[in-house]
Amino acid sequence: LDENKFDIDWKELEKAYYALQKKLHPDKFQDSESQTFSTTISSHINHAYQVLKSDISWAKYLIEIKTGRPTPEIKISKEFLEQILEV
Repeated sequence: LDENKFDIDWKELEKAYYALQKKLHPDKFQDSESQTFSTTISSHINHAYQVLKSDISWAKYLIEIKTGRPTPEIKISKEFLEQILEV
């Protein structure tokens, strides 16, 4: 994954995601410490996948990497969106 590029190969992303989840699934481990670790890592992988699946989340992440600052949350009212869609 190239952090300098916005476009993502969705098929490759999905393939990598499922491969990682299959490899790290908690049921693959016997002891509770490994299962706990696997659950934590799987949670991080899920979060990363969700960020990458959304253009807005991915763009915000890239901006945060480049600037070193978090992007502010922007709230847009339903009425404003309806006005824009009418135009």
